[in-house]
Amino acid sequence: LVHATTMITAKKGYSSLSCISLPSLPTITEERSQPNRTRLYPKKEPKHLCAVFDFESFVLDSSLLTEDEIVQKRKLSPDLAITNMGVQEYINKRINTTITLIVIPPRIIKKLKTSRIPCLGKKKSIYITKYKNKKDGEFYMKLSTIKPSKENKNKDKNLNGTDGDSSDNAIKCALNGMVFAIIFSTFPSTKRFIINGVYYHGHGSPVYKPNFDGREKDLRACKPYDIFLPDTQNAIKTLKPFKRKRAKSYNGTN
Repeated sequence: LVHATTMITAKKGYSSLSCISLPSLPTITEERSQPNRTRLYPKKEPKHLCAVFDFESFVLDSSLLTEDEIVQKRKLSPDLAITNMGVQEYINKRINTTITLIVIPPRIIKKLKTSRIPCLGKKKSIYITKYKNKKDGEFYMKLSTIKPSKENKNKDKNLNGTDGDSSDNAIKCALNGMVFAIIFSTFPSTKRFIINGVYYHGHGSPVYKPNFDGREKDLRACKPYDIFLPDTQNAIKTLKPFKRKRAKSYNGTN
């Protein structure tokens, strides 16, 4: 209902309408319809660097895959190990063999100095160290079962004259991503192990085809792709830098 008080004056043939009071009305704001960006621009599923290892031929390769593509490839190729985990192990208890796959994407390689790789159910460790060669200015990686320390680094300097530049097990670093496969033979009764092979592959380079020795031929001949089982409980999603413990400092007198 609209209530209005009207005052009309007849002056020179005109009527005057004044003093109109209206009730407060709600404010209406027109909202523009936002375009459905989900339909117009669907979000792309991210791709991850994956290690691809053939249990039958022991060939090591890498690929950029989405989570769905990983699942599909695993179904289509049961003889392949495909993982984007930082550390994923596959165990064959019949022949006491463990294959450890390591994936190092570019973002980890850039900031990597030293990293501890838990192996064999996190009971043993492999250490990866990245360093710069002073001669050619390139980055290299070094794998070792010995825990890095300042004493070991000084020994390398004394033997080689530089930070391990002439080491036999130096691996040229591929900054666009690297994958590794370490072949272990285990002895459950003694808790000892032997490293039968260390395979590495830089993403974008040709696939790694190992030159088999006698023992590896025996492993390959049994075609164990239906026996190697992934150890999902001890898998590690991303590698973390290795932190040395600082020596405690004591101030004051006893």
